[in-house]
Amino acid sequence: MLMVGAVTAFYVLGGSHYLELSFIQNNLQNLRTILENSPLFFTSVFVGLYLFLTTLSIPGSIILTLLSGAIFGVGLGLFWVMFSTTLGACFAFLISRYMFRSYFEKKFKTQYDKINERMKKEGISYLFTIRMIPVSPYVVINIVMGLSDMRLWNFAWVTFLGMVPGTFLYVLAGKKLSTISKVSEILSWEIALGLTILGLFPLGIRFFFKHHSARFAHE
Repeated sequence: MLMVGAVTAFYVLGGSHYLELSFIQNNLQNLRTILENSPLFFTSVFVGLYLFLTTLSIPGSIILTLLSGAIFGVGLGLFWVMFSTTLGACFAFLISRYMFRSYFEKKFKTQYDKINERMKKEGISYLFTIRMIPVSPYVVINIVMGLSDMRLWNFAWVTFLGMVPGTFLYVLAGKKLSTISKVSEILSWEIALGLTILGLFPLGIRFFFKHHSARFAHE
């Protein structure tokens, strides 16, 4: 109930308005001034807001990622975003695990056991792949992984590594935040395809050796 109340309050109080691209663009100079005058305060608010959005699965983190590049620069912006998004994903993972897993495990035991057994074998490769794909439903991923037996540490480091390429592109694009008219202008289909292929590469290697290992053993 607390989470539902927090999300409801966010929208009722107009929080989503402050995460609109037009609002950020119109107030970009003001935000830079606040960062210059109070860097610790601004950074704390940025990280706190990012954690709030990612933990509760509220849309808006892409805008903050763009803002990080425009405000902090590419290097520092990437650091704060990766720190915030990984930590927020871990919080969502833990919420799913400790609030919902026992229910799903009992309610759908047969299906749950099958999926969980598959995740034990290929969970890390699967997670890395979907983290690399720009259009992956990250909210669903955090919840589903929390329902599995995947260790939190494995979830954290795979999430971090898998999201670095796509996040870097968004942070880099933030340098031109004032000139874009919509978020979809950032990732071209060529870049999205490239990230998807890169993400699928580990699964492809795994599939290849799985189906050809016997032949190699006899050569």
